[in-house]
Amino acid sequence: MQNSQGFHKFRVKDNNSNDNELERDLDPHGRQKRASVACNNCRIKKKRCDQNYPRCGKCIRSQSQCKYANPVPHAGNDPVRRALEARVRWLEQIVQQVTGFDLAQVATDTRVSGRWEDQRGGSLDQGWWSPSPYAIGHPEGFFLDAPRSRTGSPEETEGLSDVNEVFSKNIDCRTHWARRPFQSCDPVLLSSFQDAKACTDEYFDSLGYQYPFLDRAEFAKSLQGLYDGQADDDFHYFYHITVAISMLISSNDEAASERFYHASRTSLPRVLRQENLTALRALLSLVLFSLFSTSGPSVWHTLGACMRLVTSMGLQKAQQPAETEAQMKRHEWEKRCFWSVYALDRLISITFGRPLGLADEDITVDLPGEYDDQWVEAPRACSMSIPLHVIKLRRIFSRIYQCFYRKPQPDRDGAGGDRDGRLNQIILSFRKELDTWRIDAPVLPWAVHYSTSYFDYLYYTTLILMYRPSSFNPSPDATCVVGCGDASIQVIRAFYESYLADRIKWIPLTLCQIYASGLTLLWCVEQVVKACVSGRPSPWKVQMATLQYGIDAASTLMKEFENRRKGVERLATKFQEQVTLVMEKANMVPAFSETDDPNTTLGFDDPYEGILDDFQFNPLMQWFDDELGGVYGL
Repeated sequence: MQNSQGFHKFRVKDNNSNDNELERDLDPHGRQKRASVACNNCRIKKKRCDQNYPRCGKCIRSQSQCKYANPVPHAGNDPVRRALEARVRWLEQIVQQVTGFDLAQVATDTRVSGRWEDQRGGSLDQGWWSPSPYAIGHPEGFFLDAPRSRTGSPEETEGLSDVNEVFSKNIDCRTHWARRPFQSCDPVLLSSFQDAKACTDEYFDSLGYQYPFLDRAEFAKSLQGLYDGQADDDFHYFYHITVAISMLISSNDEAASERFYHASRTSLPRVLRQENLTALRALLSLVLFSLFSTSGPSVWHTLGACMRLVTSMGLQKAQQPAETEAQMKRHEWEKRCFWSVYALDRLISITFGRPLGLADEDITVDLPGEYDDQWVEAPRACSMSIPLHVIKLRRIFSRIYQCFYRKPQPDRDGAGGDRDGRLNQIILSFRKELDTWRIDAPVLPWAVHYSTSYFDYLYYTTLILMYRPSSFNPSPDATCVVGCGDASIQVIRAFYESYLADRIKWIPLTLCQIYASGLTLLWCVEQVVKACVSGRPSPWKVQMATLQYGIDAASTLMKEFENRRKGVERLATKFQEQVTLVMEKANMVPAFSETDDPNTTLGFDDPYEGILDDFQFNPLMQWFDDELGGVYGL
């Protein structure tokens, strides 16, 4: 648009002037007509002033104080300026809501790369905001500043940064402050505080020893506030899901548990609105519920969300030493949450034969400390001693799984006798490591079951994983047969004793472990039959009564699963067919069929017999053999 003087006009909508369209003159080249007022410094020096407000360009370069004798003409009444200022304020508010930064307090020429402190006392790594040269065609690199690790220390880089490394170090450790809407609801409560306290204590006295990601003291304090009407809104979810889990593992009241689980679903979005420890604890609680319930979400999918959040927060990475007590406590809770995710990932992934969520070589954070409730170090004498010892076994468990069950590699396996010799050395090394772990286990008077029988259960399941046929050891020798057979009977016995005491949980994890132990026991019997038929000594020394007990107990448990859970019929039928086939072969062998004494033993001595003879438990502790299967509420 061109007026009679040859100048062009443009139109701007002003939100503060009822959307009136305003016109402003431009010269024929599209430049704004120059104002007639310069700043004081430029007017005194008779220099051309660009009239930038509040500081012009020359004053910025000379680091001089820029002042105007009078405001820029019509600055207060110019609708265009008012519209632009209003939009700037609006954009600053959006940035503050999303990131937590108040840009109104930051100078315009401040660099956007680096680590800024926000108003909440936290910090946000801003390096990932800088664009990639592939996106904008900029040839000078990815970031204005060097990328920063989780601890905030700059790293030296030469030339073009690796995009995967840069984004891994910056995006994976970001913190979100976006506020998301959520639906408030009235909590579903037990009748009294005493009932709620007793119910949640069942959780902390069982699963709390295995996965210590919840603060028991803080939970009890919030529980009292809930019944006093003063609890934090986020606590509603943890109350509901913890009560739901406790009802499943203690009273097996699935109907009441479902009611509290559905109540927790209404408050779940509230605790997941941030990427922080609260969200991670919420997901971990949901994993535990899904582990015991048939109505929750997929435990595999939920655990995957936990692992994603862990890597996004960078909890698997090493931390700088804490400088204050508050930082030390924060670091310890981060470690407890991470290693709880790790233990669950190894248990579920290996039991179901699925890939691990995070490789051991990618983990650099150290193990949590043994602190009591007053944050005083108490090695082998506090509630953290149990989960810490379990984590140590899970790391051995993970190494065995990766060594024996990944695809064979030529540089590792070798050929002929060298391979067999190395295989025997690896098995012996792992066995000594496992025996040392079991001997060094702490025995705690207030948690006898979880510091004795629970450790036995983990020990035997790990032996089965190591000794049974695998891709690395497809043809186990006599030593492996002995280890598999003895460990399988112990695991089956644990589950069967729990079944007789009506404490077993009919969940997929239990089914997998019973089925695997039963098949392993049948495989050991088949190896004995093959040795007897070929005229070789029997590789396994076992009492006939013990062997028959293990097979009958596994068959009974599989039959019960078939009656209680849909979809198990085919698996139970297949197992029973294997039992019939193997026992028919066994009855054809004189060593089995002609034995009248049920206590008759077959085979030669266990090469590891006596390895635990020097291990003496505390005489004040009662050894609960019938509770071996109590782990995970079995």
